[in-house]
Amino acid sequence: MPQSIRRDGRLSVEFLLNQTKRSSLCQKTPLVSRDSKAAGQRIKSSWADKLAALETYKQIHGHLLVPRTFQVPFNDSTWPAKTWGMQLGVLVNNLRTRDPPPDQRVQLDALGFVWDIMELHWQVNVLALRTYKEKFGHVRVPQTFRVPTERGWPEETHGIKLGWVATTLRRSRSAMPPWRAMELVQLDFI
Repeated sequence: MPQSIRRDGRLSVEFLLNQTKRSSLCQKTPLVSRDSKAAGQRIKSSWADKLAALETYKQIHGHLLVPRTFQVPFNDSTWPAKTWGMQLGVLVNNLRTRDPPPDQRVQLDALGFVWDIMELHWQVNVLALRTYKEKFGHVRVPQTFRVPTERGWPEETHGIKLGWVATTLRRSRSAMPPWRAMELVQLDFI
């Protein structure tokens, strides 16, 4: 499994974004336990429990692109019992919007945590456009084109509605940051 963070600090596009298709996990984030849930109580989970839940999710799914609505299932021996009922999607969102302590950030980086999901989307879309250009010699992507799930296309781009992406990028180019516009200029996109 490729690392999600390159040495230069940017996200690696090899990360398996297509599996989800489309921050600080602090000690105050509550966990609803199976015993306290019935009583309507909320309890705190430890960082170790949160990290164990993230590690388990990655073992099962191969990535940490946890959907916001994901909750660790109850009574599932695949997961540590202390994590049952944990709102893992909410915790991941909190990680991305708050600043965790440095030691926690190091642990999350080692797991391949994606800090900037929008940047990851951008990189995967640009990778798909580059691949399209290599295959067809241009980036005039038909609006209905979807990246096929076949050899020659990077796995993380499989299924992307590239025609829709291209149309959206062309419509929004005036609001695009200069460095992103430059990437597209280098592809002869705009």
